[in-house]
Amino acid sequence: MKTTSLLLLMLLVLCACTPQENKPDITKEKEAVHKVMKDFFTALETRNWDLLKSSSTHDAIIVENGLHWTHDSLIYAMDSTWADFDVRYSFNLIKTELNGSMAWMYYENNAMVSSPDTTFPIHWRESLIFHKVNGEWKLAFGHSTTIPNTN
Repeated sequence: MKTTSLLLLMLLVLCACTPQENKPDITKEKEAVHKVMKDFFTALETRNWDLLKSSSTHDAIIVENGLHWTHDSLIYAMDSTWADFDVRYSFNLIKTELNGSMAWMYYENNAMVSSPDTTFPIHWRESLIFHKVNGEWKLAFGHSTTIPNTN
């Protein structure tokens, strides 16, 4: 009986001393993913190309209405075609999911675009995929579809 009790006590002590698996705080992880998304769009608004690159993987791709954007092509378009426009984004987050080192989200993106001559809205429904690289979330892929203006 003493041997059985001693074995049970040792087993209990071993279980108590075994480190528990570090589970990420889902709320904090989702907040980190949301921050990366906001950083990416802040980079577009402010033409901060270092922030754009640091918030996404080196090979990030955005597919928008059939167009294929890389860092270089997106920067070129913003600095040339969109150079005279001020674009401000706002978001209606719909859902964010996490699974290990991958995260994905979908949302509505509502932009107000202005120039000295005009102001107009653009609305998109978008999804983004993120990958955790060296402990940091990075945007890896995005898909965007323009929602037609009904006005």
